Amino acid sequence: MIFHEQTRINEIKQAALMAYWILKLRPFMIKTPDPERLYKFSRINEGFAAFYLLSAFKKYSQINGAKEKGLSSRLVEELMYAFTYWDLSKESIILISESIAESFFGIEAQGIQNVD
Repeated sequence: MIFHEQTRINEIKQAALMAYWILKLRPFMIKTPDPERLYKFSRINEGFAAFYLLSAFKKYSQINGAKEKGLSSRLVEELMYAFTYWDLSKESIILISESIAESFFGIEAQGIQNVD
């Protein structure tokens, strides 16, 4: 699959697209009359999207022998905030994902071919 002339799909982009659709379609829901439980699980889709992405990064880095750095809880909270309140496009989630994957999981950005 080709996105644009020089950009190709890879595992990181696939995980980012899955996260995008989880955020857009919001497939997970808690039904309960208890307001505390509703509040506790109000960001279940955002949490699952973040978990899915970070798990994909970790698995991909382990398979490819990349060196991981620790991901701060502050960055995870900012990612959750962005997933909850920002209007993120597919492309922005791909860019965020590739940036995190490269910076913290040692996964080089892939799929972009040099035009030299």
